[in-house]
Amino acid sequence: MQLWDEIRKLKSIITNDAWLLTGDFNVIRFDNERLGSQDRDKKPIQEFEDCVHQIDVDDVPSKGLVSIKEKFNPGAKPFKYHI
Repeated sequence: MQLWDEIRKLKSIITNDAWLLTGDFNVIRFDNERLGSQDRDKKPIQEFEDCVHQIDVDDVPSKGLVSIKEKFNPGAKPFKYHI
């Protein structure tokens, strides 16, 4: 079963409670979020967009990069993520 189907199933279980969905879904919603290649398969983008609308969640835009050092993984290379 696809991730989007699993998320829709969760939404059907969590009907009246607030919930938060976070993560890196390895897909973009909008072309301006793209880094790198100009040629992308539009099907995953549309499937993600459909899921976001069907489960009625808000997409909170990123506010910049946060650098994560060795705090969570000593010895690992630092990495950055958007918040």
